[in-house]
Amino acid sequence: MFYEPSLSRLKNLNISNNGYITLIFKEIDYNEIYDTNLKKVINYDFFCRFSINDKTIIGYNPKHVINTDEEPSKKIRENFKKKFYRVEDIKYPIFIGGYLGYYGYENISSIEESVKSNYNNPTNIPINIFCLYDSFIEIDYKIKKVKLCAVCNLGVNIIDNYDKSIKLIDDLEKFINSNEEIKWKRILSQDNISDKWQTNCNKVEFIKKVKKLKGRIYRGDFIQVVPSRKMYKYSSALPYDIFDELMKIGKNSPYRFILKFKNFFLIGASPELLLKVKDNKITTCPIAGTRPRGKDEEEDLINEEDLINDDKEISEHIMLVDLARNDIGKISKPASITIDEYQEVKYFSNVMHICSQVSGIIKDEYDYLDALQAIFPAGTLSGAPKICAMQNISEVETERRNFYGGGIGFINYDETLDMCIGIRTILYKDSTVYLQAGGGIVFDSDPKTEFYETVHKMNSVKKAVSNAEMLDLKRDIREDTRILLIDNYCSFTYNIYQYVSEIVNNVDVIRNDKIDVDECLDYTHIILGPGPKSPNETSNYKEILDKCKGKIPVLGICLGHECIYTYFGGNIKICSEIMHGKTSNMKHNGDKLFNKIPNPFCAMRYHSLVGDTDNVPDVIEIISETSNNIIMGIKHKKYDIYGLQFHPESIGTNFGKQLLKNFLLTTEISS
Repeated sequence: MFYEPSLSRLKNLNISNNGYITLIFKEIDYNEIYDTNLKKVINYDFFCRFSINDKTIIGYNPKHVINTDEEPSKKIRENFKKKFYRVEDIKYPIFIGGYLGYYGYENISSIEESVKSNYNNPTNIPINIFCLYDSFIEIDYKIKKVKLCAVCNLGVNIIDNYDKSIKLIDDLEKFINSNEEIKWKRILSQDNISDKWQTNCNKVEFIKKVKKLKGRIYRGDFIQVVPSRKMYKYSSALPYDIFDELMKIGKNSPYRFILKFKNFFLIGASPELLLKVKDNKITTCPIAGTRPRGKDEEEDLINEEDLINDDKEISEHIMLVDLARNDIGKISKPASITIDEYQEVKYFSNVMHICSQVSGIIKDEYDYLDALQAIFPAGTLSGAPKICAMQNISEVETERRNFYGGGIGFINYDETLDMCIGIRTILYKDSTVYLQAGGGIVFDSDPKTEFYETVHKMNSVKKAVSNAEMLDLKRDIREDTRILLIDNYCSFTYNIYQYVSEIVNNVDVIRNDKIDVDECLDYTHIILGPGPKSPNETSNYKEILDKCKGKIPVLGICLGHECIYTYFGGNIKICSEIMHGKTSNMKHNGDKLFNKIPNPFCAMRYHSLVGDTDNVPDVIEIISETSNNIIMGIKHKKYDIYGLQFHPESIGTNFGKQLLKNFLLTTEISS
């Protein structure tokens, strides 16, 4: 394998001016192991994996990072002082070195001073981050080739500079061929956040906002506006698992990426181009008009016909095509604007959209960053007239959008760029995932329909998170794990069964008075389930604990917990607060049973009885309590025996599945 362009060819250019750079690369055959090996980039503070159709860019350890709430064009220009030299007949990658990152929605306040940004920034991420990559990898999955790339300074020191670039390329080749343990560790949010989806704007609130905006459309303030809302939750999933699952679901999206910026990730599958600048041509692709995908081809066609015959959707789309023509026209040469595609319906993972493409030739006095500012943000994420629409967005939305509605992509050293719109994108930070989606509101909009459009747009991303969580739930669990769930005549037993069955394949449920105690030893773990009445009225729990203690890990839930407490010498009494179908915040001591679980966390209670704190058995350690010190969790100091007074299987409990998995992981299976 050889390097392109060769040193001799660069020397023959006779470039003595040190103000030029070019790109050196080595092309090798693709190997599937590279995708696995490259996941170790997650160990670095900054990395990018950014795909456009069949080509993927991977970079790590950037040379420089712009992290700012200020509009970054000035800083980018300052670092692009050298000119890029394209050697003839060389087929360069789509990315030739430069900046890769995101350009946040709130930059509009610098571009257009009359639009004020929201200052409320609960995720605490900057408006912009761009990483400067001088060495990187490009994988072309279509032709199964890999380019290992490094920027090279031209000029009088070309020989030394070329050798430095070759060294970077050789390091990339070692990197792509080496396997390395993933050392990245999750950080838990310090907030008492739920593992159920929450929102900053519910259905009633969103419909109310849509009605308010429609009233302003009626009186002529604007003709379209795009309000949005967020959803968020704690997630046990690993970022790369979310990315892998999103790639399966969003494979039809042209832009796919996972980007790490030290303490957070952006993971996305965006269908929409914001702006492409190449060979003095600027291109944008407005997408507006949405229907859900059908369950089969026939239903897809029915939904497509409904979409293209919907006056509201068509008028919304035409408005945005006209807006795109206007934005590109700000900096394009007269008579150069063309509509390359118009009202084509394209299918994506869970929705279909009406799509168009508008292009123009940039005027000589403008550059790539002028083009970005001219079209920013896309009308599909703001509205028309754009300024008035954005002023209203700032009013009805209470939080910063940051990457949402902004641009995500790269800016090349040769002043070309390619950015998608930050939609269908997940922010992952502190083990919390954040999604956002909006809907285009016009006079004909139905408020309820617009709410459900945001739901449809987020569904594919939510599914990716859910699938990744399922992978994490099963991770590290031994295949020979076999659970016996004792049914104490409780109406919630099969909720526990369903949760546990998501983690392991072998779960048996047996009533407490039907169990052959000797058969308990055939299982790796036992769960004493909840139920009515008191331990003294519960069949076989003493016999089960006699048989299993020190041999098989046991978890007691509610009544099962009370049975364990009683068995080891504790007293049970009527609780000072009767809690049936009510939640409390649970404090814990950091025991392994609470691994990956915030402190405190919210859990559901269904009990009248409780362990008496006045006579805690010497062999029992309290590992969880309420804020008023009611016992909520115990463990035996010698045996793998745990008890939980609350119900991990309840829909009102956060991290219930994680608790059950932790029980399986933190207790030892007898060989």
